[in-house]
Amino acid sequence: MQTRTNRYIGIAIVVIGIIILINSLNIHGFVTRFLLPIALACIGLYFYRRNQRLMAGVAFGLAIVLFLKINIFGLIIALLFIYFGYRMLQQEERVDEQQDREEQPFHTYTEAKNVKKSWIGEVHYTHDRFELEDLTIQQGIGDVKIDLTKAIIPDGETVIVVNGWIGDIDIYVPYDLNVNVTASITLGDLDVLGQREGGVTRSVSTRTAHYTDATKKVKLILSLVIGDIDVRYL
Repeated sequence: MQTRTNRYIGIAIVVIGIIILINSLNIHGFVTRFLLPIALACIGLYFYRRNQRLMAGVAFGLAIVLFLKINIFGLIIALLFIYFGYRMLQQEERVDEQQDREEQPFHTYTEAKNVKKSWIGEVHYTHDRFELEDLTIQQGIGDVKIDLTKAIIPDGETVIVVNGWIGDIDIYVPYDLNVNVTASITLGDLDVLGQREGGVTRSVSTRTAHYTDATKKVKLILSLVIGDIDVRYL
């Protein structure tokens, strides 16, 4: 998983480096404004046809940046503000919707009993048997891995919320556990109990057949900016 995280960080660094290099070489405007974007668009199309959507997205994005002469650093800062502002508003809307349906209240960061925060690093619940409680994980850069086959599941509904920027989220689910999964990603791949989505701004929502009436059940709310989300039976 660390390899995939390094790949995403490496791609971002390479893209920024290419733009800085092009600007420093003082290449003729016609080349940087038209020829390079066309070449990058062709490269992106090539990767897209080979189903390598991440590389295709990078090539298409770089072509757009060059063609429109976008300030890449300003763009990144603006997108970060927009994204996290949107996530905060979306979270509040989910709280209101669930309260209107008289369901159990949504566990926000401040409501959860256990809140784990990390800017850079990994969060693993995989090695020893542990008692599962409501849990919120706020991750900057790094992987999150939770093995529910090693968890002691209490009665009722347990809520796990994982929000990350760059990395991977891997959740392993025992076959006899009822789960309700909502997963979203800005750039990357989703594989949630056999449902697969990939590309830009993707989401998956699913639950097991007997989730509503189950004595023990786990609700998973997962989101990432860049990376992969994998929820699978083990």
